[in-house]
Amino acid sequence: MAIELPAIHVSATAPGYSSSGGLPSPGPNPGVMLKNQMLQRHGYYAQGMWREMVMKLCTEQAINMTNGTFPGGILPAFTRDCYGLQWADTYMCHNPGATLAQALWHVGSVDPLSPPEASQPTEFSGSSLTPVAALGHFMYGKGSEASTDINVLGLKLNSTSIPMLENAISSAPQGSTVVSLDKVPYNTANDSWMTGLWLGNITLKIEGTITKSAEGGVTFQGEARAYHDTYDANPGTWRSAFGESATDVLSKIQEYLKAQPYPIAIKGSYPIEIKK
Repeated sequence: MAIELPAIHVSATAPGYSSSGGLPSPGPNPGVMLKNQMLQRHGYYAQGMWREMVMKLCTEQAINMTNGTFPGGILPAFTRDCYGLQWADTYMCHNPGATLAQALWHVGSVDPLSPPEASQPTEFSGSSLTPVAALGHFMYGKGSEASTDINVLGLKLNSTSIPMLENAISSAPQGSTVVSLDKVPYNTANDSWMTGLWLGNITLKIEGTITKSAEGGVTFQGEARAYHDTYDANPGTWRSAFGESATDVLSKIQEYLKAQPYPIAIKGSYPIEIKK
């Protein structure tokens, strides 16, 4: 099934930043300018425009490339956002009531390369920060494990058809039947286009009880757990999210940084209750 993504806000993807406010020459030092530009991007991330910001960063990186190489290295803005959104996303996991803006402010108020969350394992909140956080961990995480919770992925296991479970329900005899379904394939994009972009297909284990009455009514009560997944940065997924030009730049950055796939531990259990 093709994923239909929301429209891109083209003005947000353009290179360049708003005026520094007409500061007289000499202007602010480079470090101050980089932070101010980062905070401007954070404002867009807080509005959910993560695709636009990745495209913007790739456009700016492309301007500084020569024949697909990086004579000046990776732009600091790309590195800052890859790290910063990881830590902001981890912050949201530890502060579930936090908004995107609050998490980004927390990171922006300190050094985005070494906030308190930098010493904590990477966690994904399932918010609109997560796709960039997952990409950043791929680029800079050196293959270390990240984690998320099955209940933050936007899954709809109570309403989306799961063929293995449907078959078990239809073939169950009258009365109560305990079932354990292992290695159940599931495409997260069926429920959330955003989760599908960074997580894609996962594998579930579904356990529970099927109850069939003499009148023909049937219920299933149980839960689903997920096996660990692997983030391996599928270029096809990048292309659907960011377009051809940005995907080409990301692929070059991946090669330059020697980015590494990494395991994602999907924790928790998802309650399932189906009545027919």
